[in-house]
Amino acid sequence: MGAGLLVLALVGCSSPSPSVTTTASQTPDQPTATAPAAPQTRPVGTPAAAGDTGQTPVAIQEFSIRGREFSPSTVTVQVGSIGLWTNHSDEEHVVAGPGWELGPIGPGQAWAHTFKADEVGTVTYRCKIHPEMTGQVVVTPAES
Repeated sequence: MGAGLLVLALVGCSSPSPSVTTTASQTPDQPTATAPAAPQTRPVGTPAAAGDTGQTPVAIQEFSIRGREFSPSTVTVQVGSIGLWTNHSDEEHVVAGPGWELGPIGPGQAWAHTFKADEVGTVTYRCKIHPEMTGQVVVTPAES
């Protein structure tokens, strides 16, 4: 069995939230795990310790859905970053950008999207259920 990249992020807020596990073998747009996971041994983005796989950690940009607003509403990320939308409202939402759709995202659920090279520039996304909900992600080329 080959080694895969594993990224673990805990979504923090004032109420219990699902933990999220994303692996390189998963497709980019799918619901994340909701079962509790073991605590992370190092923050995402820190150098790997001796004995680690040596793979570069992935940046995760968290987005909160509260009521009918995305927060933050505008961010800048690099190609390869994962956007993680967590629904803290009591309604379902469907987050959609050009060529991708996440959801429906029920209350307490989270879905993720990996930003790709063909998305460099400003990506405008919205909730398909509540069209007044919009946000922007400025995607920059990955640093080499």
